[in-house]
Amino acid sequence: MANILALDTSSFRLGIAVSNDDAVLGEYMTLLKKNHALRLMPAVEELLKEVA
Repeated sequence: MANILALDTSSFRLGIAVSNDDAVLGEYMTLLKKNHALRLMPAVEELLKEVA
């Protein structure tokens, strides 16, 4: 069973989710207007730690 990492940086909202075939395992969202490039990788790292 493969996990899927979904990223959305297309608007003010930064969204990250991890799911598998059955369910969403975890998600992270912000409504901050800028600096997605600075927040993305630390947020991915934390989310992957949480769902591991």
